[in-house]
Amino acid sequence: MTKYSKLKISVCLLLVSCLCFTIVYADQDESPEASSSSQYDGSWIAITSQGKGISFTVVGGKLTYISDNFTATSTSGSSTCTGSASISFTMTPGSDVSTGAVSLNYDEADPTTFQGTLSSNGTASGKWTFTYKSSGGFGIPSCTATSSGTWNAILSTSDTVYSNAALRIYDLSVQYSTFFGTKTGSVTSVTTTNGTYYVQLFTNGTAILAGADGFMYFYSGGSWNSFWVTWKTISDSDRVTTIINTIYGQFASYLGTKSGAVTSGTYNGGTYYVQYFTNGGFLIAWTDGYVYYYNGGAWIPCGVQWKS
Repeated sequence: MTKYSKLKISVCLLLVSCLCFTIVYADQDESPEASSSSQYDGSWIAITSQGKGISFTVVGGKLTYISDNFTATSTSGSSTCTGSASISFTMTPGSDVSTGAVSLNYDEADPTTFQGTLSSNGTASGKWTFTYKSSGGFGIPSCTATSSGTWNAILSTSDTVYSNAALRIYDLSVQYSTFFGTKTGSVTSVTTTNGTYYVQLFTNGTAILAGADGFMYFYSGGSWNSFWVTWKTISDSDRVTTIINTIYGQFASYLGTKSGAVTSGTYNGGTYYVQYFTNGGFLIAWTDGYVYYYNGGAWIPCGVQWKS
C-alpha cells in the first residue's frame, strides 16, 4: 500500500488570481514483493505538452514510482485560478503494466489521471488530466481549474545526457510525425571541436538534431532550421545569443553588419538582451520573453519566444 503526506501552499487574490502549489510525498510502508522482470522494466523519463519533465519506474512489469508536474488555469471574469502540483509517490506492489498499458488515477484532493502505452522499443506516449481544487477561506472564494495534455517518454540509460537529448528528439518526432515520418535507426552522437551533437535520421531525408549549443534543430530541403526549444539547461545569455545568431544567419543581408556583441540591460526589474547593427537597427530579446527587431522607428515581432 502507499502512504501520502501532502503540503499545499496557496496564495489567492480575489478578482486577481489564485496561485497554488502542491507537493505530495509518499512513504512506502511495506517491502516490495519479489517479481519477475519484464520488457518494460527500468527508469522512464518523459516530457509533457506543458514542457515539464516527469519520470516513472517499472519493476517486474509493475509501475512502482511516479514523479510528475502539472499546472491548471481557469479564468472567470476578472478572477483567475491557477494550481500547480508536483507529485511523487511509491506504489506497493505497484500498478500492473505488463501488457504495456498504463492507467493511473490518484490524488483525491486534486484528481489526476495518467494513461498511456509502453512500447517494447523503449518509447511510450500517453495523456494526462489534472484538476486543481481550492477550498478558499478567509474571504477568498473557492475555485477549480482543470487541464489536460499529452506526454512522450523513453526508457532512460546510464548516459543521462544522451537520454535527455533522445527524449526531446522523440518528443518532437511524435509531435510532427506527419512531417518526419519513419526513423532510420536510432539516435546517434557525433563529437566535433564544437561539442557533441545527437541526431535522428528519417527515411524521407529529414533529421532532428539536439545541438551542442542546447537547442533543437531539424533538417529539411537542404538546410537546418531551429525549433526554438532547448534540450538541456543553458543560461539566459547563451540562449539569447544563440537565438539572435540564428535569426541573423537567416536574415544577414537584411539586418546588415553587427555592431559589437550581444549586450544586456535591465528595465522595470527585468533583463533584456540586444544586438545592435551599424545601420541603426537592432534585435532585442525583451523582458516580456519575446524577440523583436527595431529599425526606422518601427518595432517588428520576430515570432520567437526566448523565455516563458
